[in-house]
Amino acid sequence: MAILALSLASGATERRQDSLLLSTVLENMNQGVAMFDAARKLIVCNSRYRAAYPMLADALVEGATFSDILHRAAERRGQTGTPEQLAHWVEIRVKRHLTTGKPPILQLSDGCWYRISEHSTPSGGTVKLLTDVSELKVQDLKESGGR
Repeated sequence: MAILALSLASGATERRQDSLLLSTVLENMNQGVAMFDAARKLIVCNSRYRAAYPMLADALVEGATFSDILHRAAERRGQTGTPEQLAHWVEIRVKRHLTTGKPPILQLSDGCWYRISEHSTPSGGTVKLLTDVSELKVQDLKESGGR
């Protein structure tokens, strides 16, 4: 019995250390990172990801579904239209979330421009990376005359 208790305690300590290590890695990345499981529930995101979505930072909690986050975004942005139009917008965005392709470059609510890449995981989830490309985008806009 004592050996089992020691083994369980050791396992709990290792899990805490692994969690701390993962948190340290995520918080020291240059990109915003979020990971969703196969049910499209948020598992984890770092502070850079939250900072890119200041109007949604409080909604970016473990267990929040991607669809719920999108609905909250639409509400807070004052997106107009019928409930059907909102549902269609959410559906399109969820499809983009599930489809890997050329990462779009979008300006988010924090005012910065991000390359948004989404990658499928072997377990059916998605890892979303936000890479700040604001300097490049501003330079590109200057060179193209703001078009």
